[in-house]
Amino acid sequence: MLPIASVDLDCCLTQAEREQLHEMPLQKPLTNILSSVEDLKIASVKIDEIQELINAEKAKQYEHFKMLTTTWGTIVLTIVIFVTCICCSCCCC
Repeated sequence: MLPIASVDLDCCLTQAEREQLHEMPLQKPLTNILSSVEDLKIASVKIDEIQELINAEKAKQYEHFKMLTTTWGTIVLTIVIFVTCICCSCCCC
């Protein structure tokens, strides 16, 4: 077990700040701190799950955009080729 080191926090504080520091309840039970740590771990896992859902939704939106762009690009290219072929055949005759 490590000895508790005394830290002199009063060296740079005003009198009002020193009084506030002495009034603060710094002696918290370890069980309260550990339960808070567990709550933070659970919250962290939940945040990670939410981030994964957000990333999955973004991937779906990108796939939809890619499919839409590919479809419209193919349609426009087909029309351009068709019109070009018709124009070339009319000019050649």
